[in-house]
Amino acid sequence: MKRRPASTDQPLNVTPLIDILSNIVFFLMLSISFVHLRMVSASITQASDSNDLDTETALTVTVMMGDYGYRANARDPQKKPTEGGEEKKDFPKVGDKWDNDGLAAWLRGIKLRAPKSDSVIITPEPSVPLSRVVDAMDHCREAPVQGGGGMMPTFPKVVLSSLVK
Repeated sequence: MKRRPASTDQPLNVTPLIDILSNIVFFLMLSISFVHLRMVSASITQASDSNDLDTETALTVTVMMGDYGYRANARDPQKKPTEGGEEKKDFPKVGDKWDNDGLAAWLRGIKLRAPKSDSVIITPEPSVPLSRVVDAMDHCREAPVQGGGGMMPTFPKVVLSSLVK
């Protein structure tokens, strides 16, 4: 009896390859949900000859509250502080008396110079009572008109923030 030669035409077993590919696809799909692309805003400031706050820009206005009183800051996001793009003002607390009228008058001046600004960020320290925060919010929203002609809306959008320690 003669032996037959071994056949070299055996089918290729692709089952292990399919198993590996299915595992790769599974782990790729799993990792996609954890990858978050973040974009960084990189705006270029333009040089300006003016040393005043810009009247065409909405300013970033912040008011910090603490045992010291109010620390207010109006910043033009398109100018550097060294170019006059920032104005700061402190309103010290005398005893238990907060200088709400001084804050409202300063905010009125900021609003008149930068009418597009409509929001203020208030950051009270934990020691500040809630009633004082509400008073500050009220004085940020409206200010008395010079000459006693009623109230003028200044910053209708008030945002409360907290200090991160």
